[in-house]
Order: sequence, then structure tokens, then C-alpha cells
Amino acid sequence: MPSVLRAVAPVALHLVRQQFVDPALRFHGSNKDQAARQQYLRDRGFRVVTEPVRDWKYGDLIKRLDADRHEAPQVIILESMLHHPLMQHLRERFPKARLLVRSHNAEVLHRLHTHTASLLMETGSRWAWLNPREAVGRGKNVFDHWRYDAGALRLADHVLSISEWETRRYWPHLGPPGKVTTVPYFLPRDLVYDGEVPGHKPHRCVCLTSANPGPVIYDALRNFVRLVDGLDDPGDWDFPVTGGLDDRHAARSSRCRYVGRVENPIELMSRATSMALLSHYGYGFKTKILDAVSARAYTLMPQALLDRHPPEIRPFCLAVDPSSPASFKSALDRSLEPFPEGDPNEALRRHAYAAMDSILGLS
Repeated sequence: MPSVLRAVAPVALHLVRQQFVDPALRFHGSNKDQAARQQYLRDRGFRVVTEPVRDWKYGDLIKRLDADRHEAPQVIILESMLHHPLMQHLRERFPKARLLVRSHNAEVLHRLHTHTASLLMETGSRWAWLNPREAVGRGKNVFDHWRYDAGALRLADHVLSISEWETRRYWPHLGPPGKVTTVPYFLPRDLVYDGEVPGHKPHRCVCLTSANPGPVIYDALRNFVRLVDGLDDPGDWDFPVTGGLDDRHAARSSRCRYVGRVENPIELMSRATSMALLSHYGYGFKTKILDAVSARAYTLMPQALLDRHPPEIRPFCLAVDPSSPASFKSALDRSLEPFPEGDPNEALRRHAYAAMDSILGLS
């Protein structure tokens, strides 16, 4: 009987980023998003075959596919826009499969933001873009990502955009909009926090960074430290900062408590009233927001960043002007109010499932 079930189950070949197979990074943003895709596929009866792909290094994968290691898949999901030769090979190797590509960010805009945050981190000034050497090198990187996104849109059957903002305002500039559908991020069920959440929380606002922070995260930390230091009187507020920080780039304050890497950031937020995400930069979906909702903690974020996220999460977020300690203090006070009812994660999951059902002809 097991062999019969195996033979009839449709096969989904999921080409994930290499870091996805590292259990220590299960709470990493893109890893959670990839796990959500696997949850959907399994819920719909697919047998999922997972293959990690390192950037630009897919020769071994092609050899395995050519050796008939895998049954012919009905659907292939590639979690990167970079691999055009691999996509062309998959087209030839599995001509009947639906080839889908996940877009985790509006990469051209995201790269512009990342490079600007990087220059700010390294030089203290956004005007470093005027340096011809910086402008040429970083500009080429932005152009390359335009080629990756436009080429992936051309080669794929469909692009799975992570946000409606990007579906409407980014992808139509790169190719046929009919090949792009919003498949929103949601937190997979096995990562939703099911631990205890105290009825009365301490006055605590957490700044989550990362195991390996990048320029945008360091920008958010810099803004967080500046706002904490700008408070006239922090009172009994506790400001923990997580992550594997590089002292060359990490802003420091005696008012903050640096706790290093934590195994489960959602558990930490379950004992906080809010989580600060205080950079204007970045596209995609900031996955920490649903982690915070799971822990019944508000997310403090700039209005411009909030506007690029789906309406389902907005009641659980508080807008902050990163240049205004008064705005920050007001948001801290509001985070003491009762947490809103509702389940934005379930709403986003239903939206994502319906979108994937439509793309795969299952609805």
C-alpha cells in the first residue's frame, strides 16, 4: 500500500536556499517563508522533494536530476531569481512541470535600500552615493538584480510575489503582470508560538536583530538606540537587543540590554509589550511582525514601511517616526493597551492557499 500511495501522489520539487536545511536557522525570515510553502504543498497532497541550491552552484543538482534520481514533478518551486541557466535546464528536463519562482523582495528597490543603508553604516552619510566608485559598483549590483527579476519573470510560468504592494507597484514594470500573483507570507503552524503569554507584561520593548545582521538591520538598531537615548526618562522600561552583533557596526547604549543570540525570539517577545522594527528600508515582508503577533506584542515601525505591508497586520502595529523620541514614547505608551483580537496569520494563510490553488488549477 505505501508504494501505491507514493506512486499516485503528485510530486513537488522544491529548490530551497542552502540555509533552509540548517535547523539552527529555522526562525530566519526566508526559512520560515520556505517552510510555509512546504506546508501548503503537503496539505494539498504533494510529495515534496527538497533540494538545496547554493547561489550560482547548481552543477551537482543538475547531475542528480539528469541521473533520474527524482520522479518527474508536477510543480517546481525555485526560491531564488538568480538561476536562469538552472531554470532553462528545468524547462528542458521537466517540460510538463509548472515552474514557479518565489520573489522574497522587490529586489531592485530592496538593493537600492540595502546599499543606501550600507553606505550610511560605513560612512555615516547617504551622500556617499556621489562617490563614482561607490555609485558604479553598487549601481551594477542593482542593475544585475533587475536582470535577474526580469529574466525570471520571462522564464517562469508564474512569479509568487510576497506582497500586494510589490505585485501592483513593482512587477508591472518588469514584464507581463498576468504572470505575477500575490502569495502572502504566513507563519507555518509548527512555528506559531503556543507557549504561555502573561496577562500582565513587564514594560519591555525588544529590538530583534539577526544571527548575521545586514545593513538594514543595523540601521534599525541605530534608530532604536537613538530613540531610547532620546527619552527624557525611560522609567522602568527594559530594552533588550538580540542577535550576533558586529561591534564595528552595532550602536550601543547603556539604556539597552544586549542579550546576544536567542534560541526562540517569539518566547522573548511573549514577555514584552512591543518589538521595534525601526528602519524605513527594506521590501518584502518583515517576518518578525507575525512572530510578534504570535507573542501578543505590538510591532513599532515607520509608517512608510507599514504601508508596504498587508492590511491584515496593521491593527497590530504602531507607527513611529524614527527621528522623534516623542513619537517613540507615545508608541511605547500605546503598547500597554490591550492587544487587539483577531488572527492575521490565519487570514494571510487562507489568502496564500487560495492564490496557490488558483495558480496550480486546484480551485
